[in-house]
Amino acid sequence: MNTDRGIQLTNKSIRFLRHYLSGDVFSWKALASLQATLSIWLVQDSQHDPSLTLLAVVVWGGAVICLEDKLDTLEMKPSRFSFFAGCLLLLLVTVRTTLVLDRERLVLILPLLQGLALALLLRPIPKLPSLGQPLVVLSLFPLQDLAMRLLPDYMLSVITAKLSQGFLLVFGFNATSSGRFVLMGSRGVEVLGECNSVDLIAQLTAIAIVFALAFPIRSRGLRLSFIALAPLIAVIVNAGRIATLAALVTSELDYGYDLFTFLHDKWGSLIFAGIATMILGQIYMALIDRELQHHHG
Repeated sequence: MNTDRGIQLTNKSIRFLRHYLSGDVFSWKALASLQATLSIWLVQDSQHDPSLTLLAVVVWGGAVICLEDKLDTLEMKPSRFSFFAGCLLLLLVTVRTTLVLDRERLVLILPLLQGLALALLLRPIPKLPSLGQPLVVLSLFPLQDLAMRLLPDYMLSVITAKLSQGFLLVFGFNATSSGRFVLMGSRGVEVLGECNSVDLIAQLTAIAIVFALAFPIRSRGLRLSFIALAPLIAVIVNAGRIATLAALVTSELDYGYDLFTFLHDKWGSLIFAGIATMILGQIYMALIDRELQHHHG
């Protein structure tokens, strides 16, 4: 008797699992996951830039966060035209990813095209604004490239060097700065374009926009101020990184050079990206708590 009941429960579980796995929404989620994975892998494989790979993770993760509240009730309700257009666009984008050349700039718009194709599989064109937030986040992927083109490289390097000098002076080091250089006696570091926080500015700005879209606070002015604060935090945290590198250059530690090499490397610099993200997240949590207290008060 118990055996028969166990068999019945097993059969029901199998039928439920088969029904769930064969559902359109599950198929769409699986397809979206594959597209996100393909996008991130393509960035890493073709661009050879860990900071850009991190930005790809940020925009795809941010798109999921913005869609999270709708995932449980998500339904595929495209029109025939939008479904056909979505399938065609997805096919073209997927085929094009196999032809991407080393450091090709087309990679910068692929996340948005992939997201648009996935959105067309869910909704007809007139209802795409309901999926606007994830698409906005995916459109942020070119931020790093735009920042490198628009921000004044030399001025940003000089500001970073000055701030780094300030950090070192606060901690008791005899440091000076001259242009791009942070000097401690006869040794020091030079803040070149790759180290002047442009990549971190793009990452933190994207994260700030994700926070503002996914967990909006009522005050539009506070939201905009928070987004504007992100680049400033990026510059300050990066200046702390440069100050650390300058201190390691002049240190007599046995492992000083190895630590310098690690933190100077692109992957090592991601530690400071994590620190900057934690600071940004704590500030936004404080703003949300402030709003909740004001609302209940």
